[in-house]
Amino acid sequence: IGGGVTRLLLSAERLGDGEAEARLARALARGTQPAPAALWLEGFLTPGASQTGSGMLLATSQRVFGLIDAWLSQLPESYFAQVLPLLRRTTSTFSTAERRLIGERARTGSVSILAHASDELDVDRAALVEPVVLAILGLSST
Repeated sequence: IGGGVTRLLLSAERLGDGEAEARLARALARGTQPAPAALWLEGFLTPGASQTGSGMLLATSQRVFGLIDAWLSQLPESYFAQVLPLLRRTTSTFSTAERRLIGERARTGSVSILAHASDELDVDRAALVEPVVLAILGLSST
């Protein structure tokens, strides 16, 4: 099953994170030709008409980021050059914030959204967004 279908099933909660990661690992497994793997990855990471935030999955999932990073790292230079335009096209659909978070993760190995350097939840920062999240969900904060 292609990356786009896997992404849709994951978004619709018809597929668990573990199964999605297993499909990603199979699609990017050593020995897979780079062009088909890059196309699968493009389908997985490119949002459909009703989806947003596909870059957030890459920015926040240690497992997904690790699988993609490992796949890219083991590609021979000539194959990397072949898949780079596809990867650029895919990441161009990400928001500026998503690209910034992915860059931070690539640079440091981690990403912090509401966390301190100790990876503990920053309660004060979380409290700032709580009313907005509750409003989006149509829930009262009291």
